Amino acid sequence: MFCHGHTCLLNAPYPNCRSKNRGKQNFERLHYGLLTLFLDDYRALYLRS
Repeated sequence: MFCHGHTCLLNAPYPNCRSKNRGKQNFERLHYGLLTLFLDDYRALYLRS
């Protein structure tokens, strides 16, 4: 559930980006990195409990 809200929140500030394609690619790369970090943290917390 958090993941879906997470994507929506991150997508919200970029509806009318001027350099859409390049910005979108960079943004997706950034988002993938954040998602990986988030999942790693979640896994660590889950394993710790």
